[in-house]
Amino acid sequence: MVNKLILMVFFTSFFSFSQKKEIKTENDYIILNNTLEHYFHVKHYRDSIHLIDLKILEEKSKNSKEVKRIVKEDIKRIKKNDTVYIKIIADKFYYNQFFKKNARWRKDKVYNQFSEKLDTIFSENEVNNYQKQLENNFYLWANEKINYKDRVFIINDLTFTRNEIIKMSEIERDKYNKKTDLLEEELNLYTFSKPIYSIDKAYALIAYNSGGTNNLYIYKKTNKKWLLELVLSNNYFIDKIRSYK
Repeated sequence: MVNKLILMVFFTSFFSFSQKKEIKTENDYIILNNTLEHYFHVKHYRDSIHLIDLKILEEKSKNSKEVKRIVKEDIKRIKKNDTVYIKIIADKFYYNQFFKKNARWRKDKVYNQFSEKLDTIFSENEVNNYQKQLENNFYLWANEKINYKDRVFIINDLTFTRNEIIKMSEIERDKYNKKTDLLEEELNLYTFSKPIYSIDKAYALIAYNSGGTNNLYIYKKTNKKWLLELVLSNNYFIDKIRSYK
């Protein structure tokens, strides 16, 4: 079924594809692969707890068909999310909401704990620096440079940015969105932006979108290694700051 859906996404533009450059910078892939590593680490931890809870629930309700259905669906979802599919397009669109002065993550109750660091990372000079990096940011990920070959796969046909999709004709946009929606129903689909860097190159930011949730991972270079420090999350239900230092 998955292969059929991937093959169905045939609506691509050679012109659009040819105007985008393959990402070649080593640090960009280090940041992406670190983010994927963090995803799998957190997922494994959460799944182990959730599976124990499901087992307890099942044992307490052995004769409940509804409970069996819920457990079956949850296990199916867990297995589905063991594999990550990434759109080949490194869409810069998902940075925008994090740069706003009234960004929703600034209202998090723990903001004051990290305000000094965040105010530095998102100072006016830094945001201008990030925006300059995004001016001609039209890039594609290279599959061979991404780790977890057995669990992470590139969807080569999804080459359009969010802004390009908006500019399509209504017929073209509907057709492309329907293909994407089918993939999102069947796959654990992500869009990662190309990383951007602070003026002094001490911090790296990477934004991604999945299932309506936008996240911004903030890394700091420490002893020549990119270490995750903060994650900003933003969707209709979650607006929060998480620290990993």
